[in-house]
Amino acid sequence: MGTPGEVDDVLELVWDGTFEPRIREVLPMSETARGHELLEEREDFSKVVVRPDRLYD
Repeated sequence: MGTPGEVDDVLELVWDGTFEPRIREVLPMSETARGHELLEEREDFSKVVVRPDRLYD
């Protein structure tokens, strides 16, 4: 993973737009099982983001 300082350095590059995280899909929490399926498929090196269902109302 890296030291806390290295993580801070990388996150700074994300916040300033130098790096853009690869997000495969954003799902509501009620679809968490689907999120796990997507991760288990290992089709690419990207993230699945799970958000509270109330944000989808």
